[in-house]
Amino acid sequence: ARRLRGTVHGAQRPAAVSVLSALATVLLVRALLFKPLIAEDAQFAATVPEGVELWTLATGSRVAIRSFPALGAPRNTPVIFLHGGPGGYSVALLPTVAAISRLREDGYDVHIYDQVGGGLSSRLDDITQYTLARHLEDLEQVRARSGAKSVVLVGSSWGASLAANYMAQYPAHVAAAVVSGAAPIHYKAWSDTGHGGLDERMTPDARAGFRA
Repeated sequence: ARRLRGTVHGAQRPAAVSVLSALATVLLVRALLFKPLIAEDAQFAATVPEGVELWTLATGSRVAIRSFPALGAPRNTPVIFLHGGPGGYSVALLPTVAAISRLREDGYDVHIYDQVGGGLSSRLDDITQYTLARHLEDLEQVRARSGAKSVVLVGSSWGASLAANYMAQYPAHVAAAVVSGAAPIHYKAWSDTGHGGLDERMTPDARAGFRA
């Protein structure tokens, strides 16, 4: 009987550990999703990399951004870099910052920011507010605050999809775009007849040639 009780107790110990591990995981995920990495401006100044600012946008989003002024005579179309995700980051990603900021050598002002909900930017209390429309309006606010009428967008992965959707909504505000690993543009927002695929925007002859 003692062996049986010992076996039962021994089997329960891993279960208890699993419960504690699961609880710790839930608490960690909750902290990352709902709590900003920077709680106050005073902590922000002491925590983030040098040169990063916190912009409060008209949408209510507070985004961490780092700007690099052009070297020499500046062009009138600054570069805005859009990271992947959603939920990724770029401001503290040193290889990305080093690579994109080199565009200043070609006369571009360069802006690199963490989208709301990611990196050093604020988190939203209501997770249902993390929408394409919110990210598009945040990007439009960043564009407006840069003072430029049109910009060059550089986007990777989800950032490339965000760039495509922004171009569809604000075509006059995009001078050029460089995208890498883009997913399709948002189906519900831009679908004409079905799923917003490329072939839906082709003429019948072009579609036939494309599928041949």
